[in-house]
Amino acid sequence: MGALRRYSIPIGVLCLLLCLALPRYIFGLAWVFLIFIVDGYNYWKGCASFMGDLERGAAGQIVVALLAGMICGFLWEFWNYWSITKWIYTVLLFEGRKLIEMPTPGYVGFALFGLETIAFVNLLEGRRFFEKMRWGASGLALIFALASFILIER
Repeated sequence: MGALRRYSIPIGVLCLLLCLALPRYIFGLAWVFLIFIVDGYNYWKGCASFMGDLERGAAGQIVVALLAGMICGFLWEFWNYWSITKWIYTVLLFEGRKLIEMPTPGYVGFALFGLETIAFVNLLEGRRFFEKMRWGASGLALIFALASFILIER
């Protein structure tokens, strides 16, 4: 755990650079680089973090974040399937193994997205930003989501 703590942010930056340099082959790193960077920063600053949880032997928040990401991903794909304009995914080597519209390994990305989401919430709570700007940030997020849905259908 000590090495991960020490090198988490550089590992995240390396994952980002590799993803940008070789996106066709290493696109999966797009789902992990932010976890390393944001959670590493949270741990370094003493905020709530997955690394801190693991250090204390508490994996509950990690499990819940992974499951929440999987559930949200399944619901996203379920609604995507019935949508008039939908996302159709093509992933090298996994075209024949799809659950709804997503190749089955793609659901791992949704689980990791759950971790990223909690890492960002921990970042915002740790910086007191979320506490001071909760309603404004929530309103902006709602407006952005509604605008996205309207524009997607066009």
